[in-house]
Parts: sequence; structure tokens; C-alpha cells
Amino acid sequence: MKHFCLICLSLLFSAIEPAFAQNDTLDLDLFQLQADDGVVVSAFMMYPKTGLNPASPGIVFHHGGPGGHGARLIGAARYGAEGLAKLGYTTISIVSRHSNRYVDEPLENAALDVKAAVEALAARGIDDIILVGNSFGSVRVSMYQRDYQDPRVKAMVHVAPTFDLNDYLKELSDMAPDYDAWVEKMRRAVKDRQGHLPDPAMDNPERLATPPIFQTGFGRPQTAATLLNWWGPDSDNQLSDIIGDFDVPQFLLGGTADRVTPDYRFEELKKAATKTPRVDYKYYPDGDHYFNGYQADVIADTAAWLKELGLGPAPRMTTRFIDNRQQIEFNGVIFNARSPGLHFKPDVVEEKTAFLLLGGWKSALLDEDVNDQARALAGLGYGVVVPQLNSDGYRGSQSTRFARMHQDIADWLAAAKAAGYDKVIGIGQGYSAIWIAAAADLAEKGLSGLVLVNPAVSLRETAMAALGKGALAEYVAQAEDLIAQGKLKTDTIHMAYQNPASQQADGLERVIMYPETFLAYYGPDAQMQLARHAKDISVPVLAVAGANRFYASPASIKKGLKGIPKSQLTFDWRADQHISPDVLADAVATWLAKGEGR
Repeated sequence: MKHFCLICLSLLFSAIEPAFAQNDTLDLDLFQLQADDGVVVSAFMMYPKTGLNPASPGIVFHHGGPGGHGARLIGAARYGAEGLAKLGYTTISIVSRHSNRYVDEPLENAALDVKAAVEALAARGIDDIILVGNSFGSVRVSMYQRDYQDPRVKAMVHVAPTFDLNDYLKELSDMAPDYDAWVEKMRRAVKDRQGHLPDPAMDNPERLATPPIFQTGFGRPQTAATLLNWWGPDSDNQLSDIIGDFDVPQFLLGGTADRVTPDYRFEELKKAATKTPRVDYKYYPDGDHYFNGYQADVIADTAAWLKELGLGPAPRMTTRFIDNRQQIEFNGVIFNARSPGLHFKPDVVEEKTAFLLLGGWKSALLDEDVNDQARALAGLGYGVVVPQLNSDGYRGSQSTRFARMHQDIADWLAAAKAAGYDKVIGIGQGYSAIWIAAAADLAEKGLSGLVLVNPAVSLRETAMAALGKGALAEYVAQAEDLIAQGKLKTDTIHMAYQNPASQQADGLERVIMYPETFLAYYGPDAQMQLARHAKDISVPVLAVAGANRFYASPASIKKGLKGIPKSQLTFDWRADQHISPDVLADAVATWLAKGEGR
């Protein structure tokens, strides 16, 4: 008999696997999160051993329960977090306050723990967040999005989401026959100030009091106030209600053998999600609440769904300085020097094509806005070179003539080619869009396409509209007089005007330039005019723009682009949309998919 029992135990343990070791291709970080109310909860983060990739979305997992735990392999907060981390995501699984404090803790406070996890990802440079709730955790992550309407949250996944809580208690628990009587008892306890555990502070004389504890019917004792908050008839924690309060894509996963996800439940939730642009769901035949036999499918199906939304893991990249031989002018003397730039290189480069990404006028190397654009573009699988131009910063902008910018771009185009790229797509924004448009004659040297982001149309015309023709003429005459006196590097033109299209701070233009530079930008024969160069462009062009400080409608920009043949131009007007790094990358990816610029 003893031998028989040992055989049984052996079979039992072999069926559930005697041990499970975390995959050695992942790093595991253990840390504490402090919520806004001061509560500290444990959490763990997983990501590939190659390092955390801030260009990829981050995923926050909330376990089930009350009394659940994020590290248990049976739950998605462990197996899902680990599986998606292997694919390149950074995942955080929290052990929320409801793991141990559910006896006397309101349900909605879990949103504070989710917020702490989201902020932890954001602090690591991750901008796109996905929330995953397992079982009861689906209610918690939904409450977070309902309460905070966080624009960083791009998608939500519900793994075996629970019933609406008060219905669950009434219909499925042991309390069902006496539900109304139990509710009345709990309300009476709250009214008698017996609804919560006493404050444990030593100076509280009632700290040893023992208010009544109620059973929820499945082994989870709670105080009267907490039980009413979670499960009561007036509770505001029903997933069917909450899911209609935000506009984030949702993915629902369930098993046909799980009593909390009957075959009609997901269709109910889909109809309730009235603000959500997309709700998808999937049932696994004979799948149980823990997805035994289906955990790998849950990971694969979630990854595929996220990829459809454009939320797949981005290629890892390295960022390095790249120093290029360049002519630099200082105090009227030309030097041959090494000028720095940045090279954002994905580990896997899709093609031998790179982007030469120019910052705006007065932009300085290491500007975070340009770096974010570079990371988003490199996430498409292309190298990105961000150069330091002679116009870099205020000093460069006051003295660098237009012709020098053309030479800068030619030098950096050669540097990109030397880095191993066969073709280079030039990207300019604002004023630098005109610089890159004027460099289209470098096609024979590998410049294969142009992307113009919110391109300026004409500095001269804008200043004339703001100041008046006469006032601008006075500044031009002042510049011409300084040149006649030989004061090329001793005196500057100082002019300020407000862009007519924007009365905000970003529409103020303050110009401090040496006279020759000023005339190249604002004089009668100014080169800083998009239409002047558009007619000479022979490569494919993507112009992506929205209302900005230069114009409020597409009419003005179309005037500047008029000379480009329609067969070469893709015009992408984003009305009422800021051209963020992600929007730019999306527009470029769509353009490239059509075979343009390559």
C-alpha cells in the first residue's frame, strides 16, 4: 500500500511538473512601489536580458483575488508577464494591497497601485502602456482607466474577467439565499460605527476593538463597510458599467468551462463598451479559469492582437555618437573639425535605408523632442542619424548662412552612407524642412526621399504679414547698411514678431542674426522659401502636418508644395492632431509601405 501511494504521488507531481524555473533569457527586478496615499506594495519587472527597451510598450499586470498574488504561476500576472517579456515587452506585475489588506480596504484603492506601476514604467522612458487584469484584476485595471482616463494607456486585456460583483455574490456564493438579510446586517454595523477595523495607532484607546467580520461566502472575510463596498447592491464596481467609461481597445479572453465567463458574457461586455473603438474576444474550448493547457495560447493571442494595434515590441536599438568631418565657421574662420551626431541603430535593420533627422531651427543636439522622434522612427526597423548642424543653438542660428546648411546636409549624408546605409531619407521639420527640400539635388549621392514635418512656407512672407511690408523693409535696409560698412560679424539684426497663425508663446519669433544671414532668410531674394525649392525636387516626398504656429489650415502649406509633381507628393494633413513622435512614425510607416522613399 505504501508503495502504491508513492507511485500515486509520483504520477501526481509529474503531471503538474515538480519545479518551474524562470526562463534564463529574462531579467527579473524586484522592487517596492509607493502609491499616492503612501501605501507600499511589492512588484516585479521582467524584460529580456538584452535590456529594457523603452521603445516597446510596457505592460502592467494585476492579479486576481482578493488574496491573489502576482508571482503565482497559475495566474496571468506571472505566466503572461513572463511570456510577453520574452517577446520584448517590459512587464510589471504588482502584488496589490488587496493581496493581504482586502479585509478592510476599499476596492477602488487598487487603482492607486495600478497608477504607481504605470508611473514606474513611465519613469523608465516607456510611453505606451497596456493594462492586463486577470480575473478580479480586470475590475481593478478598469477602475484605474475610468478614474484617470490616462492617455498613455493604449490597450487593455481582460483574462477571465469576473462577473459583475454584486451579481456574483447574489447568484454564485453561499450567501445567495440570505443576501438581503446579510446586507441589512452589514448596513446596521456601519451605522453603529462597527464597519471598519479600528485605527492601530497606539494613542487610539479603541485600537483593540473587534468589530464584526462577515464572510463573503467563499472564504474571504471582510468588514461590513468593505463588503458593502465590494459586493453590495449599491456598489459602483461593476465591470459592465466601468467598461463603458473609456475609449481604449479591449481584448477579452475566457474558457468555456469557466463559470465566470459564460458564453454570453463577452457579448454583454462588448455591447456595454460604448466608447471603445474596438472590442475583441476569444473563448478556449473546455478552458478553465486558469487556462490550464492554454496559457501559451493566451500569450500568443495577446501578442498577435497587440501587434494588430501597432503595439508590438519595437526592435531593440543602440544609440551611439557618430562624429563627422565637417567645416565649422568660427569668428569668420573656416575650420575642418569633427562635428557630433547621434546614431540610433536597431539590432535588426529592415533595409539598408536610414533617416537623416534634422531638428528645427535653433534646435540643439540632444534635444529630447528630436531624440523621441528618432526612437520612434528606429522602432520601424531603420537606422536614424541625428546631426549637429552649423545652425545648432542660438549661436549657430545667428551666423549660419543658407548655403552652409546645404553643405552640412551633404556632409551628413556622406556620414550615413559611410555607416553602411545605401539610401537616406531626409526629414526636416519647421524651418529645417526648407533646408532639406533645398538639398533634394543630392539624390545622386543617396538621398532617396524627403519627409517634411509641419514645414515652414516662407519666413519672409510670415514676417511681412506680422510686421507689415514697411517695417520689414526697414530691417532689410539696416542689414544692407551693415554689410556696406563691412560689419559682417560685429553687429546683428534683432527683430521679433508673432506668427499670425498662433498667438501662443510658441508663435513668437525672436531673430538675432548677422546681416548676411538675415538677408538669406528674410531679404528680397530670401532662400528660406519652400516654393522656391519645391520645383526642383525629383525624389518622393511625404508632407505630414497639422495646425501649428505657421498655419491653421492646409491651404498655406499646399501653396509651398505646389511645385512638386503630384505623382511624387503624398500629403498627409492631420487636422487637430499634434504630430507626436508616434504619429510621425505611423505616417512614415504608411508612406514606406507604398514603396515610397526606398
